[in-house]
Amino acid sequence: MILMKMIRGYINQVWKQMSKFELNSYDVNDDGRIIISQRGDIPNNKKWYCRVSVQGSKGLKIFSTKELDQRKAERYALERYQELYFKVRDGGSLQTKPFSDVYKEWCDYIDISKINVTPLHRTSLKQRVRDTALKLFKNKPIDEITEGDLLDVMSFAKKNSPYSYLTKIKEPSSSTLRSTGFAIQDLLKYAKTKGFIKEIYRVPVPALVKNPRPDFTKDEWTKLTPF
Repeated sequence: MILMKMIRGYINQVWKQMSKFELNSYDVNDDGRIIISQRGDIPNNKKWYCRVSVQGSKGLKIFSTKELDQRKAERYALERYQELYFKVRDGGSLQTKPFSDVYKEWCDYIDISKINVTPLHRTSLKQRVRDTALKLFKNKPIDEITEGDLLDVMSFAKKNSPYSYLTKIKEPSSSTLRSTGFAIQDLLKYAKTKGFIKEIYRVPVPALVKNPRPDFTKDEWTKLTPF
């Protein structure tokens, strides 16, 4: 009972601090957990926003419902609350890091931890993630990245790899894609170590296709062996 009063007191305090930016606030379930409102600090913006608190997790989750109709906004807020409730119940948190922030931390981490590899190799690792996963995920919470998302990012890497532009090849080689996948996997391992994610999904990489050097032509062989 005392704990519930403390939680409600905290929520009410945050609500008061934020209310000056809100118009037409509604408590969806009359328990302070789901509040929808319109932004008072953005002129002519009639979309409904929501802030959610879940017992067992600190802080709030604030997001746009992208709805102009109040009833539709309430339904969206309730559905999102259910998702967040089960996420917290299963050990997650409302306060998760966006992929872009984890990428920055990971870049600093590999500069310190991978001292046995060349600076060029460390730069290559960063570029492979920057040009693929960072472009696709941007500020998406890292703990919301799914196995399907990783499949999408490898498909994106295959179609948009800068390495294929440099070599004038339509698609990057299997070894290039594997290197990109391993770099993304390394970032996910770092995120798991830091507690940002609970599980490391496997990044799907293609099987290694050997690319042996083509046979010499007769003219090339003559130049190499002038005897």
